[in-house]
Order: sequence, then C-alpha cells, then structure tokens
Amino acid sequence: KMICEKPPKCDDDKPTLAPLGDGETVGSRGSAGLGGHTTWESGEWSFCSAVCGEGTRTRNVKCGTGHDEDCVAAKRPAASEKCTDYHGCQYATGQWSTCSAKCGEGVQTRAVNCAGPSCSSDKPASQQ
Repeated sequence: KMICEKPPKCDDDKPTLAPLGDGETVGSRGSAGLGGHTTWESGEWSFCSAVCGEGTRTRNVKCGTGHDEDCVAAKRPAASEKCTDYHGCQYATGQWSTCSAKCGEGVQTRAVNCAGPSCSSDKPASQQ
C-alpha cells in the first residue's frame, strides 16, 4: 500500500509516494500527510497599546506544522486587532485664571476635564 505525501520542502509541487509502515493505515498519518491542511495556532492576546482610548493588541499566529505554507492562508486568524482601554485616563487641567479680586480674597478657576469617558484618579481642584 502507498499513500500520497507532499514533503515540507520540495522543488516542485508534485507529490511523492511514501510506503505505509507496519501498523499504518490510510488516514493514520493525519491530514497533512494526505494533502489536507493543518490548523493555525494562536497565542494569547497582548495588552492594549493604549491606556486611555483606542489602541492595538497583538498575538502570535503560526501554522501547527511550523510552516505557514502548510495552512490555508484565508483561514489564518488575525494577528492584531483594535482595542479600547480607559484604565489609565487622567485629568487634564487648564491654566489658573487671574484672581477675581484686585484686593483681598478672590477666586481663581481652571478647566478640569477627564481625557476619556472616566478617570481612575481623584479629580483635581477647579477652584482656589
């Protein structure tokens, strides 16, 4: 008995025949040995590149055989994607205004805005 097998590195695309060993049956070598396709392997996603807004996260993606040409390129999982993270948003403060009084006690104000939808730190004073 013989099965059709494509070696990992060939000079041409012609398959070669490899004899079945003792105890082997057609199909026992897995899909790669029968001209099928192996699966893609994906690593864990990285942290988002942004700490306050939109960024990107990445992961390693490789073919299970170690040779990307052995897997179907159209079925390759994404190695990067957009992400949003707001855990590091900080408050932005403007300049203090001039004092409201020319003599004695007065008030100074400034703009205080969060750089994202929510800020994790205490809000700075907007008046003194």
